[in-house]
Amino acid sequence: ALLLVLCYLGLLLVGYVTAGIALGAAALERWSAERAKRTGWRAVAAAVAILLIALLAWLPFVGALVAFVALLVGMGAILLQFRRELPRA
Repeated sequence: ALLLVLCYLGLLLVGYVTAGIALGAAALERWSAERAKRTGWRAVAAAVAILLIALLAWLPFVGALVAFVALLVGMGAILLQFRRELPRA
């Protein structure tokens, strides 16, 4: 049971980071599609988006909602990616 809790906490962290990566990629694509093709720019955009989510999470009243939505979006993106990769029966 302890291993399951540790896996769940790891999934939450990965979901949070995935939401930041998705937000950064979307913002960079909208801002400059040319730069969105380069890995360096995508890494910077992801880091800035994760920092922005973390800063917004510190806001009173709204911060918890922002963090919760980021976790849900990130975990949903991970689950959708796994579902695409599963072979059809």
